Amino acid sequence: MQEDAYRAWLGTLPIVDKTTGNQTSRIHRLEIAFGDLDVAFDADGMAAVIAALQYSSKDGAAKKPLPPGIVSKGDYYRTMSTLRHAAGKYRSFRMWQAASQPVMAVPETFAPLAQPKSAPGRSVPPTGYWIFQANPTRWDADAWASSGERSLLYYVTPHDRDLIQLGDLGVIRRTAHQGTPAAIVALVEVVEATKQQPEPDPKFFIDPVLGAKPEYRVRLERLATFDAPVIAKDLPGDDIFDLLRKGLQWATTPFPAAGFAHLAQLAEFTPLDLTAIRGSRSHAGLTALQAMTASLPPKRRVVVSRRIERGPIGDKVKAARKHRCQVCEALGRDAVAFVKSSGEPYAEAHHVILVSTLQAGVLEATNVMVLCPNHHRQAHYGVFDVLAADGAGWTIMVDGETLTIPQTAIW
Repeated sequence: MQEDAYRAWLGTLPIVDKTTGNQTSRIHRLEIAFGDLDVAFDADGMAAVIAALQYSSKDGAAKKPLPPGIVSKGDYYRTMSTLRHAAGKYRSFRMWQAASQPVMAVPETFAPLAQPKSAPGRSVPPTGYWIFQANPTRWDADAWASSGERSLLYYVTPHDRDLIQLGDLGVIRRTAHQGTPAAIVALVEVVEATKQQPEPDPKFFIDPVLGAKPEYRVRLERLATFDAPVIAKDLPGDDIFDLLRKGLQWATTPFPAAGFAHLAQLAEFTPLDLTAIRGSRSHAGLTALQAMTASLPPKRRVVVSRRIERGPIGDKVKAARKHRCQVCEALGRDAVAFVKSSGEPYAEAHHVILVSTLQAGVLEATNVMVLCPNHHRQAHYGVFDVLAADGAGWTIMVDGETLTIPQTAIW
Protein backbone atom coordinates (compact mmCIF):
# COMPACT_ATOMS: atom_id res chain seq x y z
CA MET A 1 0.00 0.00 0.00
CA GLN A 2 0.99 3.62 -0.44
CA GLU A 3 0.84 4.25 3.30
CA ASP A 4 2.13 7.82 3.43
CA ALA A 5 -0.02 8.97 0.51
CA TYR A 6 -3.06 7.16 1.94
CA ARG A 7 -2.60 8.76 5.36
CA ALA A 8 -2.28 12.17 3.71
CA TRP A 9 -5.50 11.58 1.74
CA LEU A 10 -7.34 10.41 4.87
CA GLY A 11 -6.15 13.62 6.51
CA THR A 12 -8.19 15.63 4.00
CA LEU A 13 -11.37 13.87 5.16
CA PRO A 14 -13.42 14.90 8.22
CA ILE A 15 -12.06 12.10 10.44
CA VAL A 16 -9.88 12.05 13.56
CA ASP A 17 -6.30 10.80 13.83
CA LYS A 18 -7.39 7.60 15.60
CA THR A 19 -9.67 6.73 12.68
CA THR A 20 -6.81 7.33 10.25
CA GLY A 21 -4.69 4.89 12.24
CA ASN A 22 -7.47 2.31 12.31
CA GLN A 23 -8.03 2.58 8.55
CA THR A 24 -4.33 2.11 7.87
CA SER A 25 -4.15 -0.86 10.24
CA ARG A 26 -7.07 -2.52 8.47
CA ILE A 27 -5.35 -2.15 5.10
CA HIS A 28 -2.32 -3.94 6.56
CA ARG A 29 -4.65 -6.77 7.67
CA LEU A 30 -6.15 -6.96 4.17
CA GLU A 31 -2.71 -7.14 2.57
CA ILE A 32 -1.83 -10.13 4.75
CA ALA A 33 -4.81 -11.95 3.22
CA PHE A 34 -4.85 -10.58 -0.34
CA GLY A 35 -1.37 -9.22 -1.04
CA ASP A 36 -0.54 -5.72 -2.27
CA LEU A 37 -3.80 -3.79 -2.69
CA ASP A 38 -2.18 -1.47 -5.23
CA VAL A 39 -1.58 -4.48 -7.46
CA ALA A 40 -5.18 -5.58 -6.84
CA PHE A 41 -6.43 -2.12 -7.84
CA ASP A 42 -4.31 -2.06 -11.00
CA ALA A 43 -5.59 -5.53 -11.93
CA ASP A 44 -9.36 -5.07 -11.57
CA GLY A 45 -10.09 -2.04 -9.41
CA MET A 46 -10.02 -4.33 -6.32
CA ALA A 47 -13.21 -6.04 -7.50
CA ALA A 48 -11.92 -9.52 -6.58
CA VAL A 49 -10.88 -8.39 -3.09
CA ILE A 50 -14.20 -6.71 -2.36
CA ALA A 51 -16.12 -9.71 -3.73
CA ALA A 52 -14.16 -12.01 -1.38
CA LEU A 53 -15.18 -9.79 1.55
CA GLN A 54 -18.92 -10.18 0.95
CA TYR A 55 -20.34 -11.69 4.15
CA SER A 56 -23.94 -11.46 5.35
CA SER A 57 -25.40 -11.54 8.87
CA LYS A 58 -26.72 -15.02 8.02
CA ASP A 59 -23.16 -16.06 7.15
CA GLY A 60 -22.06 -14.73 10.53
CA ALA A 61 -24.80 -16.59 12.39
CA ALA A 62 -23.78 -19.79 10.62
CA LYS A 63 -20.09 -19.12 11.36
CA LYS A 64 -19.22 -19.39 7.68
CA PRO A 65 -15.41 -19.68 7.44
CA LEU A 66 -13.54 -16.46 6.75
CA PRO A 67 -11.27 -16.08 3.69
CA PRO A 68 -7.73 -17.46 4.21
CA GLY A 69 -5.52 -14.97 6.03
CA ILE A 70 -8.36 -13.12 7.80
CA VAL A 71 -8.58 -13.69 11.55
CA SER A 72 -11.40 -12.64 13.86
CA LYS A 73 -11.51 -13.12 17.62
CA GLY A 74 -15.11 -11.99 17.87
CA ASP A 75 -18.06 -11.25 15.59
CA TYR A 76 -17.26 -12.59 12.10
CA TYR A 77 -19.91 -10.44 10.42
CA ARG A 78 -18.65 -7.25 12.07
CA THR A 79 -15.04 -8.09 11.20
CA MET A 80 -15.88 -8.66 7.53
CA SER A 81 -18.05 -5.55 7.32
CA THR A 82 -15.26 -3.45 8.82
CA LEU A 83 -12.64 -4.84 6.44
CA ARG A 84 -14.95 -4.50 3.43
CA HIS A 85 -15.51 -0.84 4.33
CA ALA A 86 -11.74 -0.35 4.67
CA ALA A 87 -11.16 -1.94 1.26
CA GLY A 88 -13.76 0.38 -0.26
CA LYS A 89 -12.06 3.35 1.36
CA TYR A 90 -8.68 2.40 -0.10
CA ARG A 91 -10.27 1.89 -3.51
CA SER A 92 -11.77 5.40 -3.24
CA PHE A 93 -8.28 6.74 -2.50
CA ARG A 94 -6.82 5.01 -5.55
CA MET A 95 -9.67 6.23 -7.78
CA TRP A 96 -9.11 9.80 -6.51
CA GLN A 97 -5.40 9.35 -7.13
CA ALA A 98 -5.97 8.04 -10.66
CA ALA A 99 -8.22 10.99 -11.50
CA SER A 100 -5.52 13.37 -10.24
CA GLN A 101 -2.69 11.80 -12.23
CA PRO A 102 -1.38 13.00 -15.60
CA VAL A 103 -2.58 11.13 -18.68
CA MET A 104 -1.46 7.48 -18.75
CA ALA A 105 1.72 7.03 -20.78
CA VAL A 106 1.57 4.92 -23.93
CA PRO A 107 3.57 1.77 -23.04
CA GLU A 108 6.50 0.62 -25.15
CA THR A 109 7.36 -2.64 -23.34
CA PHE A 110 5.62 -5.45 -21.47
CA ALA A 111 5.84 -5.57 -17.68
CA PRO A 112 4.20 -7.49 -14.83
CA LEU A 113 2.29 -5.34 -12.36
CA ALA A 114 4.64 -6.05 -9.43
CA GLN A 115 8.36 -6.62 -8.99
CA PRO A 116 9.23 -10.34 -8.83
CA LYS A 117 9.54 -11.70 -5.30
CA SER A 118 12.93 -12.72 -4.01
CA ALA A 119 13.59 -16.47 -3.81
CA PRO A 120 17.16 -17.05 -2.57
CA GLY A 121 18.62 -20.39 -3.55
CA ARG A 122 16.27 -21.01 -6.46
CA SER A 123 18.09 -22.22 -9.58
CA VAL A 124 15.48 -20.40 -11.69
CA PRO A 125 14.48 -17.23 -9.79
CA PRO A 126 11.11 -15.51 -10.36
CA THR A 127 10.98 -13.04 -13.24
CA GLY A 128 7.30 -12.05 -13.31
CA TYR A 129 6.90 -14.31 -16.38
CA TRP A 130 5.79 -17.94 -16.04
CA ILE A 131 5.55 -21.06 -18.16
CA PHE A 132 2.33 -22.91 -17.24
CA GLN A 133 3.04 -26.44 -18.38
CA ALA A 134 0.11 -28.44 -19.78
CA ASN A 135 0.43 -32.22 -19.75
CA PRO A 136 -1.87 -33.63 -22.51
CA THR A 137 -2.49 -36.77 -20.44
CA ARG A 138 -4.11 -34.58 -17.75
CA TRP A 139 -5.46 -31.43 -19.43
CA ASP A 140 -6.40 -30.58 -23.04
CA ALA A 141 -4.70 -27.25 -23.74
CA ASP A 142 -5.68 -27.26 -27.42
CA ALA A 143 -9.37 -27.71 -26.61
CA TRP A 144 -9.21 -24.78 -24.19
CA ALA A 145 -7.36 -22.60 -26.70
CA SER A 146 -9.93 -23.30 -29.43
CA SER A 147 -12.93 -22.89 -27.08
CA GLY A 148 -12.66 -19.11 -26.96
CA GLU A 149 -13.03 -19.13 -23.15
CA ARG A 150 -11.27 -16.15 -21.65
CA SER A 151 -10.11 -17.49 -18.28
CA LEU A 152 -9.15 -20.70 -16.52
CA LEU A 153 -7.95 -21.98 -13.18
CA TYR A 154 -4.51 -23.54 -13.48
CA TYR A 155 -2.52 -25.83 -11.21
CA VAL A 156 0.54 -24.25 -9.57
CA THR A 157 3.64 -26.08 -8.37
CA PRO A 158 3.38 -25.82 -4.55
CA HIS A 159 6.82 -24.21 -4.16
CA ASP A 160 5.72 -21.41 -6.53
CA ARG A 161 2.39 -20.66 -4.88
CA ASP A 162 3.68 -17.62 -2.96
CA LEU A 163 5.85 -16.36 -5.83
CA ILE A 164 3.22 -16.05 -8.56
CA GLN A 165 1.63 -12.61 -8.26
CA LEU A 166 -1.37 -10.76 -9.59
CA GLY A 167 -0.41 -9.16 -12.91
CA ASP A 168 2.37 -11.63 -13.75
CA LEU A 169 2.49 -12.65 -17.41
CA GLY A 170 2.99 -16.08 -18.91
CA VAL A 171 2.38 -18.72 -21.55
CA ILE A 172 0.53 -22.02 -21.73
CA ARG A 173 3.03 -24.62 -22.96
CA ARG A 174 1.66 -27.98 -24.08
CA THR A 175 4.19 -30.77 -23.56
CA ALA A 176 5.03 -33.33 -26.26
CA HIS A 177 2.80 -36.41 -26.41
CA GLN A 178 2.35 -39.35 -28.82
CA GLY A 179 4.13 -37.69 -31.74
CA THR A 180 2.66 -34.23 -31.15
CA PRO A 181 5.53 -31.81 -30.43
CA ALA A 182 5.67 -29.46 -27.46
CA ALA A 183 4.21 -26.06 -28.33
CA ILE A 184 3.17 -22.68 -26.93
CA VAL A 185 -0.62 -22.29 -27.31
CA ALA A 186 -1.48 -18.99 -25.58
CA LEU A 187 -0.27 -15.86 -23.80
CA VAL A 188 -1.90 -15.31 -20.39
CA GLU A 189 -1.95 -13.00 -17.36
CA VAL A 190 -2.47 -13.85 -13.69
CA VAL A 191 -5.70 -12.13 -12.60
CA GLU A 192 -6.34 -13.76 -9.20
CA ALA A 193 -3.93 -14.85 -6.49
CA THR A 194 -3.11 -18.50 -5.88
CA LYS A 195 -5.35 -20.38 -3.49
CA GLN A 196 -6.24 -23.99 -2.78
CA GLN A 197 -9.42 -24.81 -4.66
CA PRO A 198 -11.04 -27.35 -7.01
CA GLU A 199 -11.81 -26.59 -10.65
CA PRO A 200 -15.61 -26.10 -10.70
CA ASP A 201 -15.84 -26.90 -14.43
CA PRO A 202 -13.28 -29.64 -15.24
CA LYS A 203 -14.38 -30.19 -18.84
CA PHE A 204 -10.86 -29.80 -20.25
CA PHE A 205 -9.41 -32.42 -17.90
CA ILE A 206 -8.85 -35.85 -19.39
CA ASP A 207 -10.04 -37.26 -16.06
CA PRO A 208 -12.52 -34.81 -14.46
CA VAL A 209 -11.69 -36.27 -11.03
CA LEU A 210 -8.29 -34.55 -11.27
CA GLY A 211 -9.99 -31.18 -11.68
CA ALA A 212 -12.32 -31.76 -8.74
CA LYS A 213 -9.40 -32.28 -6.36
CA PRO A 214 -8.52 -29.16 -4.29
CA GLU A 215 -5.07 -28.02 -5.43
CA TYR A 216 -3.11 -24.77 -5.47
CA ARG A 217 -4.52 -23.02 -8.52
CA VAL A 218 -4.27 -19.54 -9.98
CA ARG A 219 -6.75 -17.81 -12.29
CA LEU A 220 -5.32 -16.90 -15.67
CA GLU A 221 -6.86 -14.73 -18.36
CA ARG A 222 -6.15 -15.35 -22.01
CA LEU A 223 -4.34 -12.43 -23.66
CA ALA A 224 -3.71 -13.88 -27.12
CA THR A 225 -3.43 -17.10 -29.09
CA PHE A 226 -1.59 -17.89 -32.31
CA ASP A 227 -2.75 -18.77 -35.81
CA ALA A 228 -1.18 -22.14 -35.01
CA PRO A 229 0.62 -23.25 -31.83
CA VAL A 230 4.29 -22.21 -31.79
CA ILE A 231 6.39 -25.39 -31.90
CA ALA A 232 8.84 -25.20 -29.01
CA LYS A 233 11.81 -26.74 -30.82
CA ASP A 234 11.48 -24.13 -33.60
CA LEU A 235 12.13 -21.23 -31.22
CA PRO A 236 15.50 -19.44 -31.57
CA GLY A 237 18.55 -21.20 -30.16
CA ASP A 238 19.40 -18.38 -27.74
CA ASP A 239 19.73 -19.19 -24.03
CA ILE A 240 16.68 -17.07 -23.19
CA PHE A 241 14.49 -19.63 -24.97
CA ASP A 242 15.98 -22.74 -23.30
CA LEU A 243 13.14 -23.26 -20.82
CA LEU A 244 10.50 -22.60 -23.48
CA ARG A 245 12.13 -25.10 -25.86
CA LYS A 246 12.92 -27.86 -23.38
CA GLY A 247 10.49 -27.30 -20.51
CA LEU A 248 10.91 -28.70 -17.01
CA GLN A 249 8.94 -31.32 -15.10
CA TRP A 250 7.25 -28.68 -12.94
CA ALA A 251 3.82 -27.27 -13.69
CA THR A 252 5.12 -23.70 -13.32
CA THR A 253 8.54 -22.31 -14.26
CA PRO A 254 9.84 -18.72 -14.52
CA PHE A 255 11.31 -17.64 -17.86
CA PRO A 256 12.92 -14.44 -19.23
CA ALA A 257 10.90 -11.39 -20.26
CA ALA A 258 12.52 -11.43 -23.70
CA GLY A 259 10.95 -14.82 -24.39
CA PHE A 260 7.49 -13.41 -23.70
CA ALA A 261 8.17 -10.39 -25.92
CA HIS A 262 9.21 -12.66 -28.80
CA LEU A 263 6.08 -14.81 -28.52
CA ALA A 264 3.89 -11.71 -28.23
CA GLN A 265 5.32 -10.47 -31.51
CA LEU A 266 4.41 -13.79 -33.15
CA ALA A 267 0.85 -13.39 -31.81
CA GLU A 268 0.75 -9.74 -33.00
CA PHE A 269 0.09 -8.75 -29.39
CA THR A 270 1.53 -5.41 -28.29
CA PRO A 271 2.13 -3.57 -24.98
CA LEU A 272 -0.73 -1.26 -25.99
CA ASP A 273 -3.02 -4.32 -26.28
CA LEU A 274 -2.04 -5.34 -22.75
CA THR A 275 -2.66 -1.83 -21.41
CA ALA A 276 -6.11 -1.76 -23.02
CA ILE A 277 -7.04 -5.15 -21.54
CA ARG A 278 -5.84 -4.19 -18.07
CA GLY A 279 -7.55 -0.81 -18.24
CA SER A 280 -10.88 -2.29 -19.28
CA ARG A 281 -11.16 -4.25 -16.01
CA SER A 282 -11.96 -1.26 -13.81
CA HIS A 283 -13.73 2.09 -13.88
CA ALA A 284 -10.52 3.97 -13.05
CA GLY A 285 -8.66 2.07 -15.76
CA LEU A 286 -11.27 2.94 -18.37
CA THR A 287 -11.08 6.61 -17.39
CA ALA A 288 -7.29 6.58 -17.78
CA LEU A 289 -7.56 4.71 -21.10
CA GLN A 290 -10.02 7.23 -22.46
CA ALA A 291 -7.65 10.09 -21.60
CA MET A 292 -4.66 8.26 -23.11
CA THR A 293 -6.34 7.29 -26.38
CA ALA A 294 -7.43 10.86 -27.10
CA SER A 295 -3.84 11.65 -28.12
CA LEU A 296 -3.20 8.45 -30.10
CA PRO A 297 -3.09 8.29 -33.90
CA PRO A 298 -6.13 6.58 -35.51
CA LYS A 299 -4.49 3.15 -36.00
CA ARG A 300 -3.49 2.89 -32.35
CA ARG A 301 -6.92 4.08 -31.22
CA VAL A 302 -8.40 1.15 -33.16
CA VAL A 303 -6.13 -1.24 -31.19
CA VAL A 304 -7.52 0.08 -27.90
CA SER A 305 -11.15 0.07 -29.03
CA ARG A 306 -10.97 -3.53 -30.31
CA ARG A 307 -9.45 -4.80 -27.09
CA ILE A 308 -12.12 -3.06 -25.00
CA GLU A 309 -14.91 -4.45 -27.20
CA ARG A 310 -13.57 -7.96 -26.54
CA GLY A 311 -12.80 -7.24 -22.89
CA PRO A 312 -14.53 -8.05 -19.60
CA ILE A 313 -16.96 -5.10 -19.47
CA GLY A 314 -19.41 -6.80 -21.84
CA ASP A 315 -19.11 -10.06 -19.89
CA LYS A 316 -19.90 -8.26 -16.62
CA VAL A 317 -22.98 -6.60 -18.10
CA LYS A 318 -24.17 -9.92 -19.55
CA ALA A 319 -23.75 -11.58 -16.16
CA ALA A 320 -25.63 -8.74 -14.45
CA ARG A 321 -28.46 -9.25 -16.96
CA LYS A 322 -28.31 -13.05 -16.54
CA HIS A 323 -27.38 -13.36 -20.24
CA ARG A 324 -30.92 -12.46 -21.32
CA CYS A 325 -31.64 -10.42 -24.46
CA GLN A 326 -32.99 -7.05 -23.34
CA VAL A 327 -34.96 -6.50 -26.54
CA CYS A 328 -36.60 -9.93 -26.34
CA GLU A 329 -37.54 -9.17 -22.73
CA ALA A 330 -39.08 -5.83 -23.75
CA LEU A 331 -41.06 -7.61 -26.48
CA GLY A 332 -42.30 -10.26 -24.02
CA ARG A 333 -40.48 -13.09 -25.78
CA ASP A 334 -38.20 -15.85 -24.49
CA ALA A 335 -35.03 -13.87 -23.75
CA VAL A 336 -32.60 -16.82 -23.85
CA ALA A 337 -31.30 -17.56 -27.34
CA PHE A 338 -29.87 -20.96 -26.40
CA VAL A 339 -27.90 -22.58 -23.60
CA LYS A 340 -24.20 -23.32 -24.11
CA SER A 341 -22.64 -26.68 -23.25
CA SER A 342 -21.45 -25.10 -19.99
CA GLY A 343 -25.09 -24.55 -18.99
CA GLU A 344 -24.80 -20.75 -19.34
CA PRO A 345 -27.25 -18.92 -21.64
CA TYR A 346 -25.66 -17.41 -24.74
CA ALA A 347 -25.89 -13.65 -25.30
CA GLU A 348 -23.84 -10.93 -26.96
CA ALA A 349 -22.71 -7.47 -25.82
CA HIS A 350 -23.69 -4.61 -28.13
CA HIS A 351 -22.00 -1.22 -27.73
CA VAL A 352 -24.74 1.27 -28.55
CA ILE A 353 -22.24 4.01 -29.40
CA LEU A 354 -19.35 2.43 -31.31
CA VAL A 355 -16.28 2.04 -29.11
CA SER A 356 -14.09 3.20 -32.00
CA THR A 357 -15.54 6.72 -31.67
CA LEU A 358 -14.07 6.95 -28.13
CA GLN A 359 -16.70 9.50 -27.19
CA ALA A 360 -17.09 10.37 -23.50
CA GLY A 361 -18.76 7.46 -21.70
CA VAL A 362 -18.47 5.06 -24.62
CA LEU A 363 -16.20 2.71 -22.66
CA GLU A 364 -18.63 2.41 -19.75
CA ALA A 365 -20.93 -0.50 -18.94
CA THR A 366 -23.87 1.87 -19.43
CA ASN A 367 -23.07 1.85 -23.16
CA VAL A 368 -23.57 -1.93 -23.38
CA MET A 369 -26.89 -3.56 -24.31
CA VAL A 370 -27.29 -7.34 -23.95
CA LEU A 371 -28.75 -8.91 -27.09
CA CYS A 372 -29.42 -12.31 -28.61
CA PRO A 373 -27.53 -13.05 -31.86
CA ASN A 374 -30.55 -12.13 -34.03
CA HIS A 375 -31.13 -8.76 -32.40
CA HIS A 376 -27.39 -8.06 -32.37
CA ARG A 377 -27.23 -8.56 -36.13
CA GLN A 378 -30.35 -6.43 -36.50
CA ALA A 379 -28.72 -3.67 -34.44
CA HIS A 380 -25.85 -3.54 -36.93
CA TYR A 381 -27.53 -4.32 -40.24
CA GLY A 382 -31.30 -3.93 -39.88
CA VAL A 383 -33.96 -1.52 -38.68
CA PHE A 384 -32.87 -0.77 -35.11
CA ASP A 385 -33.03 2.92 -34.22
CA VAL A 386 -31.94 4.50 -30.95
CA LEU A 387 -34.38 7.37 -30.53
CA ALA A 388 -33.22 8.72 -27.16
CA ALA A 389 -30.96 8.07 -24.17
CA ASP A 390 -31.44 9.70 -20.78
CA GLY A 391 -28.73 8.20 -18.56
CA ALA A 392 -31.02 5.48 -17.23
CA GLY A 393 -31.93 3.77 -20.47
CA TRP A 394 -32.57 3.97 -24.20
CA THR A 395 -35.72 4.43 -26.22
CA ILE A 396 -35.37 2.34 -29.36
CA MET A 397 -37.53 1.39 -32.33
CA VAL A 398 -37.39 -2.21 -33.54
CA ASP A 399 -39.70 -3.54 -36.26
CA GLY A 400 -42.04 -0.61 -35.80
CA GLU A 401 -42.30 -1.00 -32.00
CA THR A 402 -41.00 1.61 -29.57
CA LEU A 403 -39.27 0.02 -26.57
CA THR A 404 -37.55 1.23 -23.40
CA ILE A 405 -34.33 -0.62 -22.59
CA PRO A 406 -32.65 -0.02 -19.19
CA GLN A 407 -28.93 0.65 -18.93
CA THR A 408 -26.73 -1.39 -16.58
CA ALA A 409 -24.28 -0.01 -14.02
CA ILE A 410 -21.70 -2.47 -12.68
CA TRP A 411 -19.24 -0.31 -10.71
